[in-house]
Amino acid sequence: MIPNTKSILFFIFIFCTLIAFGQDDSNMKKNHWRTEYGLAFTGSGDIYGYVVNFEYSRQVSDRLFLAPSFGLLNFRSVSNSLSKYANAKSIEIASYFRPIDKGVFNLELGLGVFIRNWNWDYTTGPNTSFATDDFQLDNSSTGTQKYNTIGYTISLGAIFNLGETLSISTRLVLQNDTEGDIVTTARPGLIIKF
Repeated sequence: MIPNTKSILFFIFIFCTLIAFGQDDSNMKKNHWRTEYGLAFTGSGDIYGYVVNFEYSRQVSDRLFLAPSFGLLNFRSVSNSLSKYANAKSIEIASYFRPIDKGVFNLELGLGVFIRNWNWDYTTGPNTSFATDDFQLDNSSTGTQKYNTIGYTISLGAIFNLGETLSISTRLVLQNDTEGDIVTTARPGLIIKF
């Protein structure tokens, strides 16, 4: 499924809205840049890899943040009869609510939507075939499957503030898309506030 023009324009509108928020007169740093790297699992948990995520967030109220991001996923699963390799690129817009803000520690709940481009490479063994609803490989074959999806994200995270401009974070993230691809990630990260 290829994202339509309205979906792309919606993401651009949200991103421009985030940038358009003016600074208020408080000393709080409202812009945050988060870089994350962590473990990623898909399938029934048997296909694992890593995630790299880059996110700009803007504080829009006392406990609410809006954040566009760009993420990369890379997976690998190798057995004697079937090898699967996958990589994906995605853009996302998410909102984060911080119900617990204790100064040095924050709890963060997130909800978002994403557009993702998947690229799967398969290799079958001599006595193995592989088939999905719209893709099939015979014995001793290789093949590639590419598609775009739209999905949602749910996250739970903790942020530890190390000072006025630096924090570390950790998040558990669950993502599901229109093709039924479920991705679970554990993401430690670094946040720079400006």
